[in-house]
Amino acid sequence: LAPPSRAPPPLFPMGSLFRSEDMLLVRLYFESVAAPATVDELGRLGLVQFSDLNAATTAFQRRFAADVKRCEELQRQLRYLSATSSTLHISAGP
Repeated sequence: LAPPSRAPPPLFPMGSLFRSEDMLLVRLYFESVAAPATVDELGRLGLVQFSDLNAATTAFQRRFAADVKRCEELQRQLRYLSATSSTLHISAGP
């Protein structure tokens, strides 16, 4: 693909995206390992707006649902250990 023929957009904060500003609709593809860091960096730049291409998919059908469940289970276990250690007056670190 050839790069767009127009000049790059000026650097404005995300809140200044008006209807009259030039915009491009692009689809980005990158490795799933790089996705969190890439999306984080793009978000910090404040020059992008994301749109969910899987809006009809429920939260439980998404690829990361198993990871969220695993994190919730770990949080539950940590709460239990914290409550038990405070009941037994055991210090859990600094």
